[in-house]
Amino acid sequence: RICTNCCAGRKGCNYYSADGTFICEGESDPNNPKACPRYCDTRIAYSKCPRSEGN
Repeated sequence: RICTNCCAGRKGCNYYSADGTFICEGESDPNNPKACPRYCDTRIAYSKCPRSEGN
């Protein structure tokens, strides 16, 4: 289980619950992070992210 929330999640990544239900897309750009609360959304079990371009 990962510890994140929709605000702090990486932009472009989709976050899912343990049974595969889509929860949200991340909102924070790693190059310009949002000021997000640091808490674990207990619904989020894993993420799927596209490969970063240029890294």
